[in-house]
Amino acid sequence: MEKILFDAHSHLNYNGYTEDERAIAISVIEESAVCGVIDVGYDLSSSVRAVSHAGKYPWCFAAAGMLPVDGAAEYINDRDAALNKLVELSKMPGMVAIGEIGLEYVKGETDDKEKARQAEQFRAQIAVARELDLPVVIHDRDSHGDVMRILKEERAFDGAGVMLHCYSGHTEQALEYSSLGAMISLAGQLTWSNARKSVEVAANVPDANLLIETDAPFLTPEPHRGKKNVSPYIEFTARRLAEIRGMEYEKVAEVTRENTMRFFGVSL
Repeated sequence: MEKILFDAHSHLNYNGYTEDERAIAISVIEESAVCGVIDVGYDLSSSVRAVSHAGKYPWCFAAAGMLPVDGAAEYINDRDAALNKLVELSKMPGMVAIGEIGLEYVKGETDDKEKARQAEQFRAQIAVARELDLPVVIHDRDSHGDVMRILKEERAFDGAGVMLHCYSGHTEQALEYSSLGAMISLAGQLTWSNARKSVEVAANVPDANLLIETDAPFLTPEPHRGKKNVSPYIEFTARRLAEIRGMEYEKVAEVTRENTMRFFGVSL
């Protein structure tokens, strides 16, 4: 089978997997058309596991970071130790980015104090990425304006690169991100019947700024929605993207694969 697809954001490191489930997720990648996977941390334990996977599998690369919620406790408990751990992990083979990092707002629950706390954690990790000359992988849940503002204020667009993981904003902001050199990554929601906003983004972002991902084991595309997602299911997102853009499936696979390798500075 020809290896033509690159999953730009996945969680083989997912803390909720049993070891048998993780072994199956790995084996199906090795038997599929997927040539590469970025295994993305969301707290320190998942980041350590991602780096371990990157050292073991030639098709796997790691990102290390602390999400604003999942990684909050370890950051709050010992900020310096947590940031130093990211620096330590950055020196390991196959570590290619800081992420996922960002903001996560929940309507009616995220007050101004919590927003300020999340912003401080976000800014600190951008600073680590700038220091290490690594790209950042951005998590943005209902915080689009603040994420953009902080990225600009911290000069993240002047660094090694910005990737908007599982992009959920509007087309206008996607095009602004693209004009700043950022990558827009689309996931399984693109295949869902209610994906009007994602479809519009997919139709308008320039080829050079497009990535595709699974966010496995989450956001499973049709026709497998309801099951745990795995990296080979990225094919369904690629085929839907090809349909939206009027491109051949193989061309979408090529463009997004080459974009992913260029953005993360990896080769296979």
